[in-house]
Amino acid sequence: DDFSVRPGVRYEYNSMFHSKVTGSFSARYLMNHGFELRANFGTSYRTPDFEELYYYFVDSNHDVRGNENLKPENGITAFVNFKKSSWIDNLSLLNALKVSYIDVRDKIDLAVVNTLPLQYQYINIDSYKLWGVTSENALKAENWAFNFGATFQGISRINNDEPNGNDDYLYSYQINTGGTYKFQKWGTFFTLMFKYQGSQETYVASGDTDLEGNTVFEKQTTDGYGWLDASIKKSFLNNSLTTTIGARNLLDVTSVDVSNTSPDGGTHSPGSQSLLLGYGRSFYLKLVYNLNL
Repeated sequence: DDFSVRPGVRYEYNSMFHSKVTGSFSARYLMNHGFELRANFGTSYRTPDFEELYYYFVDSNHDVRGNENLKPENGITAFVNFKKSSWIDNLSLLNALKVSYIDVRDKIDLAVVNTLPLQYQYINIDSYKLWGVTSENALKAENWAFNFGATFQGISRINNDEPNGNDDYLYSYQINTGGTYKFQKWGTFFTLMFKYQGSQETYVASGDTDLEGNTVFEKQTTDGYGWLDASIKKSFLNNSLTTTIGARNLLDVTSVDVSNTSPDGGTHSPGSQSLLLGYGRSFYLKLVYNLNL
């Protein structure tokens, strides 16, 4: 059908947290010339997982902890997706524009709870709001495929028990691109994927207090970085055995700098800080055998 709707109801039982009923409503409209419009709206409920509750990793360079007092998340979500499919000779083109909005109470997040030394812990955020716009584009031919996407989003976080908390939206962007080429003569696929994460901002406790003893917050900025992966895949034995040789993090990114900005707009460095992203460049070999039973 050109137009369709789909309502839904879900009941979730949990012996540790409260059980919950959530609902959703989705609609789709197919238009002429390959256009498609989708919309979704629903309520959400998520309980903390094992890692968020009990994780504990502390050594000379890291301090990341779970939180047994976490509460479940509750919220609403809304998405609108406008898509266009096109065909030009042997080329297929897919363009999509997505708009999203999320409003969550008691959002579970890994937060900086201390700047010196740098310490992370899972906490509940009283109010978490996100809106974003995403563009996705894919071009495919017989022997190759290319995709490009970009996301721009704003996030607002606030804890009600912090008088000096700031609920301003903080904005960031991400760019994703990738390509795959098939060498027909050897039946081999070569894939290259690149992601750039722009700088991200958040508010963290500065370690200072105001005249009334309330915590003062400052803006923390995590620098942007690029991430590059590559792989070569080939099948043998009538496609029963698939071999993949790949490399992750070819740019050898291990950490990014984290800097703090004081409320008066100045920048200060209480010490050298960095956020661990990975352990450097790595290589792998993957073998998959299909038994065809």
